[in-house]
Amino acid sequence: KSNKEHHVSFSPDGFNVSSLVPYKMNNFYELKASIGEQRLIGGKGNKNGVAVMALYSGGVSLGLLKPYYVNVQDDGTDSTFRRTFAQLQSDTSSAERITGAAGPFVGWGHLSVKPGLNAKVAMRFDYGRLNQTISAIEVGLTGEYYFGKIPQVTLVPQKQFFFNAYICLLFGSRK
Repeated sequence: KSNKEHHVSFSPDGFNVSSLVPYKMNNFYELKASIGEQRLIGGKGNKNGVAVMALYSGGVSLGLLKPYYVNVQDDGTDSTFRRTFAQLQSDTSSAERITGAAGPFVGWGHLSVKPGLNAKVAMRFDYGRLNQTISAIEVGLTGEYYFGKIPQVTLVPQKQFFFNAYICLLFGSRK
């Protein structure tokens, strides 16, 4: 999701409320396959202490771009059809009214694939007691590079590199 996206809610017929993202071009989904390693930097005692681990991984990514469609009603014929915002901008001849987003299941037939690479580095601090519980905090950075630009929203610069920082809280038990 682009940080420039914002949802707009409106009621085209006065009763049903619809929501859409103006000028959105594509939904972007990613699949990642990576291999990595976890290294113990400092262990802990059986009862108390903190184990510190370094994690790193890398692999391939597959970006899936699905066009974002909106429902459009032609004022002249009252027929409803689906268009992307790019199609609406290029077709200025007819009077059309947007009635809402087409939904998450529309556009899968026009999917395009963008290959890429991913990498992750992190530190995990395990402070669970007695080696029976898992209580840890993981702090890390991830980066993904795609071999083509990823168009998400019109008039927003397209990116190839995506960077994230994260904090993960882990809890559970060991068997």
